[in-house]
Amino acid sequence: MMALLVGKGTTAEERVIRKQCLAALIEHGFNLLFLVIALGYIFVVVFAFMNYNKWVALGGIGFMLPYFVMMLLAIPHLKGVYIEKYAMCPLDTNVADKVPDKVPAGKM
Repeated sequence: MMALLVGKGTTAEERVIRKQCLAALIEHGFNLLFLVIALGYIFVVVFAFMNYNKWVALGGIGFMLPYFVMMLLAIPHLKGVYIEKYAMCPLDTNVADKVPDKVPAGKM
């Protein structure tokens, strides 16, 4: 799976996290999103059983279940993709080389 995410002629072993703060922010952001989706599903289930009869509630919950499961299964994959894309770079690349020393005047 990591080989699919790497691309551009590098392997997963040749890449390293250079932006640890951004990687941690992505990690915790996706963990929070997972929690919000799980709590949203619990809210939908409780709301359905409180306001509708049993069969209508079960039908609605059964209809919504694949969408919530799909979102919950996609989160770990997306977390890896975003960390790979935005927080990692090849082992021989220095992040400081990509940041200019001075901002040209009038370009801000």
